[in-house]
Amino acid sequence: MSEKNNCNETIHSLIEKQVKRTPDAIALCSDEGSLDYKSLLERSTYLAKKLISMGVMPGDRVGICLSRDLHIHVALLGVLKAGASYVPLDPTFPVERLEYMVTKSGMNILVHNDGTHFIEFKNSCHKLNVSTIHWDDINSSTSFAGIELPLVSPDASCYLMFTSGSTGNPKGVDITHHTVVNCLSWVKKTFELSSEDVFLSQTTFSFDISVPELFAPLIAGARCALVSDEQKYSPIELIEFIRKFKVTHIQFVPTALRTMCLLGGLEACTSLRYILSCGEALPQDLVDQLLAIIPVEIHNLYGPTEATIYATHWPCQAHLPFTTSPIGIPLDYVHAYVLNDAHELVTDGERGELCLGGECLANGYFNDIEKTQKSFIQSLPQNIPETRIYKTGDCVKWNSQGFYEYLGRLDRQVKIRGYRVEPGEIETILRQFDDIEHAFVLVNQDSTGNNYLEAFCVTSAQFDISDQHIKSVLRKQFPFYMVPNKIYFNSQLPTLPNGKVNYSALSTSREGSI
Repeated sequence: MSEKNNCNETIHSLIEKQVKRTPDAIALCSDEGSLDYKSLLERSTYLAKKLISMGVMPGDRVGICLSRDLHIHVALLGVLKAGASYVPLDPTFPVERLEYMVTKSGMNILVHNDGTHFIEFKNSCHKLNVSTIHWDDINSSTSFAGIELPLVSPDASCYLMFTSGSTGNPKGVDITHHTVVNCLSWVKKTFELSSEDVFLSQTTFSFDISVPELFAPLIAGARCALVSDEQKYSPIELIEFIRKFKVTHIQFVPTALRTMCLLGGLEACTSLRYILSCGEALPQDLVDQLLAIIPVEIHNLYGPTEATIYATHWPCQAHLPFTTSPIGIPLDYVHAYVLNDAHELVTDGERGELCLGGECLANGYFNDIEKTQKSFIQSLPQNIPETRIYKTGDCVKWNSQGFYEYLGRLDRQVKIRGYRVEPGEIETILRQFDDIEHAFVLVNQDSTGNNYLEAFCVTSAQFDISDQHIKSVLRKQFPFYMVPNKIYFNSQLPTLPNGKVNYSALSTSREGSI
């Protein structure tokens, strides 16, 4: 399925075409039950008309705060069919963070079920003049026969995904149907999705790599197997789920893949054909371990949210002479450039910042022109045939063998459990404590290679707050993976000759935990 053939498609129009081909085939399955393609279409159409009856118009944004189960597809497709874009709100996130996303996105309707701290969040939504719909109230017998669904443009927004931001607040990345369709079509073609396949859905839908898990199988007539949050955090139960539903395609961050390797059991998952790794750098030794356990294809995928999920791709092999797997070459609709600080192309083999163009870029950061103009640059050299490109902040080089090698971050952005985290966002909140003069957050690794955060605070002599109090405040602001595991007190900061903080020395200057 080529990009050219899909230039006029939307996510839901592709799925609707598959419904016509296989209406009675199973589209979704879980331990709770299953849903066929025809029922999925009917229920999502009902929700779309209900949303329209409540005033939702094309271009609006609708919040979705649901636990992951068979409802999630109906909710997301219902929003898309109404011509709106969905804003994923993870029910485990702190209320204050959810409130910010609601306000920043400008949504006026929220679809929800009962989840963690939801009563408090629901009350906040009402104060913000956001209408709420409980999921149990959607499947009624109300008729919407007179309501017509809008014709949605491929250039319309389909979701607003919030990522960590360096200024103290997350940034809303505005993505269109067109770029998602490009990605889904590439996934279907590259990983040979067909009606015989089962794609595991385990990623929270507030993380953009959830999109291929949720939708790619549905444009191919395959099944999407939704594992519960309880099962996904238990490797033993997760492996049993893969075996039970004969899953053929899985996608995980390397940290999770290593855990599954260490605990064992993958060798029993004989249905597996593809393992997709993304979200973090993929160590070559982990590739070797996986291929020694199970005969599958392993693919390393790289891409920022701003370039619609995936941008480059590398088919892994065992025993290659790398410490970290390369990120490979751009997808066929993505253009990649390596630039220096002056935004000039570097020669092959030289280090530089990876910048992306082509039919993959987000519209920008929603309602934030300044950040959009800073990251999506338009003043380009004549030898770059793009109207704009996205600066990833990642350092790479194009090597003589014909692919990109990932060399690390140019800024301080880090990955924790596959989630993109800006330490500056956490530092901003820490500095709001009285008598904390400076705060710096660094990433460290435990004995198993998993990343975690540490905070280093410079305080006044009068500072007398427990680490438990600090963490309790942070938990109200951030999801769990953004709360530092350890907090240290420092009377002063080690610096480099140029006056900048010496992060290497800082990480070894732990004078004592608070």
